[in-house]
Amino acid sequence: MDIGIAFISFDFKKGPVVLYSNNITEDFCSLLALKTVVTGFSNNRQDSIKSYYAESIIPFPNENKVVFSYLFPIFSNQNKEPRSCALSLVIQESDQNILYATAHVISKMFREFSKKIQENYVYPQTLNENLADSLEKFTQPDYLISLTA
Repeated sequence: MDIGIAFISFDFKKGPVVLYSNNITEDFCSLLALKTVVTGFSNNRQDSIKSYYAESIIPFPNENKVVFSYLFPIFSNQNKEPRSCALSLVIQESDQNILYATAHVISKMFREFSKKIQENYVYPQTLNENLADSLEKFTQPDYLISLTA
């Protein structure tokens, strides 16, 4: 089972960028960032902070992958608007049944993890070592399979 993870943010000048990835090719990272943030923006129809939070399962049929993305904002004193961010778990299309079976658990875990990012992350830095190490557990097949139990 091939599993990847990414932390994506929207840069107000560059557009969507991947700030951390593990087990994902650079080419797919670019596509992932664009499609994830566009999906998030399409969900963001209100002026409330709640509209910055969303989750979705996004198919990438040409790449034989399926992605679970959790979108959330990061607030800063530099910008009036919150910065849109996402945590994305990438899995092979052939293993999508595991993703669907664990989506509710991944959602809860990403929601909690996004709070750590909101508290400890300043754009455009890379994720600190503790946050990055915590994300890497999601790329371990045994860990993901254990969530189905």
